[in-house]
Amino acid sequence: MKKKTLLIIAYYFPPVGMSGTQRVAKFAKYLPENGWQAVVLTVKPILYFSLDKSLLQDIGDTPVIRTESLDPQRILYRFGKRKKTAAAGRSAGLLNLNKVLSFFCLPDLKRLWHLHAMQVVRKLHKQYRFDAVFSTSPPHSVHLLARHISGKYQIPWIADFRDSWSGGVVVQEPTWFHRYMNKRLQRSVVKRADAVIGVTTGIIDQLLLDNEKKFYYIPNGFDPDDYPKANRRAKRQVVFCHCGSVTKFSHPGPLLEAIQLLLKRKPDLKTILLFQFVGYDALGNFRDMVRQFGLDQVVQVISYKSHRQALQYVVDADALVLIARGRKEDRFIPGKTYEYIGAQKNILAITDVAEIRQLLSAIPGATRVAYGDAEKIAETIEFILTKSKDLYLENNIDLSLYNRRHQTAELAAVLDSVIR
Repeated sequence: MKKKTLLIIAYYFPPVGMSGTQRVAKFAKYLPENGWQAVVLTVKPILYFSLDKSLLQDIGDTPVIRTESLDPQRILYRFGKRKKTAAAGRSAGLLNLNKVLSFFCLPDLKRLWHLHAMQVVRKLHKQYRFDAVFSTSPPHSVHLLARHISGKYQIPWIADFRDSWSGGVVVQEPTWFHRYMNKRLQRSVVKRADAVIGVTTGIIDQLLLDNEKKFYYIPNGFDPDDYPKANRRAKRQVVFCHCGSVTKFSHPGPLLEAIQLLLKRKPDLKTILLFQFVGYDALGNFRDMVRQFGLDQVVQVISYKSHRQALQYVVDADALVLIARGRKEDRFIPGKTYEYIGAQKNILAITDVAEIRQLLSAIPGATRVAYGDAEKIAETIEFILTKSKDLYLENNIDLSLYNRRHQTAELAAVLDSVIR
């Protein structure tokens, strides 16, 4: 039986790293098992702080078409910036350029990719005769591109939201006019799409219009095939691992304060406890913070690693640390949360984000502490040291909802419904 063909529009795609690109790569990997063949449309190499070539292994023989773009990340890469490392991603020049141009380009600068993308789509549709188009954001402008393709070629369209749009924490809205226009653009996209997918129920609530039947919840997840075997080591230390970028949304200040408090009370723990931070330092001064707290012997700062290398630290750890702070209305869940769940270990969750707290309330081994409460965090670290490590076996929890293969089957069901 001939497979149906899906055009996936994803600006961020491997070898660009981070959890958002993994979601799309896993869909491409498992869709053929469900009667669909993906064709991915993305941009040529861009200036970005994390590259992970190991993610390309998931794509297999999926056709990936990379086009030119006029947006700053592509242009800076082309004009000699390609050899710069993570520092380039947070350079003042790039950030200032983005802020200035974002003032004039709604909803984001990736709209400057659309002209080149549409030139390629015309040829691709003649070759593949797409049965549907799937766009995933951020950047949210990809939905405007998909809307145009859907209308031009009369094919169903699914819009996938990995983050909030109007009012979202990563959206540039310097004036009331930008906020107003983003709301209008979001509403027009949601109204026109044949199906809308959100990675959290909170994002769906923000997007919801009158037709609830076309909204679907498919969270981020984990792939059991990605986890390496744990390395055997002498149990001289208890290792807590924070795997993921250190940003203003995952600021580690309260945790460092808690560790300092705990070691003052119980200095003997200095030879037992080890906190590992594996990932990109978006703050740019995390090592200095560790030294200022006097925690050089207890906190290990590890640079950005590939996804598979990072998971090695996760499976080797005794407990996992999640830090997330946000506004009352924020509805995000960091992608690493689901890979923590898949690792089936104790989780120290330092967060006030309601969406995260609700998810982890049903997960055995996950202890939630308010962000900023250093005293409670210190107590919880002590508590975790005494907890059982067989919590998932004892509770017999079903994790299939967060399995990438299962989630792709759910996506295929949505695709089948819209083409009918």
